[in-house]
Amino acid sequence: MRLLLHLLLLVLLVRAPALALLSLLPAAGETAQRGGLSCRQEIPAELIRDLWSRHTLLTSNLPREERFSRHHRLLPKFCTKCPERAIGWLELREMIDIYQRSVFHRDAIQKLLPLHYNDLLYRLQHTLQHCVSSSKPSKWFKVIKKLERKIKKKRRHESLIIFIFIFIFIFIFISIFIFIFIFIFIFIITVVIIFIIFIFIFTVVIIFIFIFIITIVIIFIFIFIIITVVIIFIFIFIITVVIIFIFIFTVVIIFIFIFIIITVVIIFIIIFIFIIVIITVVIIFIFIIIMVIIIVIVV
Repeated sequence: MRLLLHLLLLVLLVRAPALALLSLLPAAGETAQRGGLSCRQEIPAELIRDLWSRHTLLTSNLPREERFSRHHRLLPKFCTKCPERAIGWLELREMIDIYQRSVFHRDAIQKLLPLHYNDLLYRLQHTLQHCVSSSKPSKWFKVIKKLERKIKKKRRHESLIIFIFIFIFIFIFISIFIFIFIFIFIFIITVVIIFIIFIFIFTVVIIFIFIFIITIVIIFIFIFIIITVVIIFIFIFIITVVIIFIFIFTVVIIFIFIFIIITVVIIFIIIFIFIIVIITVVIIFIFIIIMVIIIVIVV
C-alpha cells in the first residue's frame, strides 16, 4: 500500500509542471480585465519556464519518507483532480518559500526584470493568488503534513540516539579508567607483599645462620672444657639446648604468625577485587537495561 502511495505521489509531481502552466492560461483573461495585466505579463515567460525546468532537480534533492535532509523542506504535492483541473492555492502557497530558497537565482532574475529580488517574489505570490483558481484542501495536503511530522520525529530520534552513544562512550571510558586504576593498585600491593616476604625470608635465614654459629661456638667451648668440668659442661649444655630450643621455637612461631598475616591480607585483597568487579558488572548490566528501556519507550 505504501509503495502504491509513493508511486501515485511521484506521478503527481511529474504532472505538476504541465498542469501549472495550463492553469495559468484560463485565468489570464479575467486578470487582464481586473488589473490591466495578464498572468503571462505579470511574470515573464522565461521566468516561468525556468521555474518548472528546475522542478525535477528540486524534487530529487528534497527529502522522501526514508531519506531526508536537514536543509530542505518537503515539497508539497498538487491537487490534480480538483474542479476545473486547477492547482490548489493552499499547495502553491507552501511552495513559495521552497522556490525562494532553492530555485531562483538573484543574477538570473535581475537580467529578466530590473526589480528588487524580494519585490519580484512578492509579485510572484500575488500573481499565483489571482491567476490560479483556488481549491479546497486536497487529501494530499494531510499526507504532506503527516510526512513532515514523521521526518521531524525521525530527526528527534537521531539526536536521541547520538546522545545515547555519546553517554555510552563516556561511561565505557570511565569504566576503563577505573579498571586501570584497580590494576595499578593491585600491582603495587603485590609488589609490596613480595618485598615484605623477601625481607622476612632474608631475616629468618640470617637468624638461623647466627644460631648455627653460636651453637658451633658453644659446642666447641663445651668440648674444650668437658675434660675438666663435666658437671659444668652438662649444666651448660642443658642450658644451651634449652635456649636454642626456645629460640628456634620462638622464631618458628614468629614465622608462622607472619605467614598467617600475609595470607589473610592476600585473601582480603582478592575478596575486595572480586567485590569491585561484581559491582562494576552489575552497574554496567543495569545501565544497559535502562538504555534499552529508554530506546524502546522513545521508539
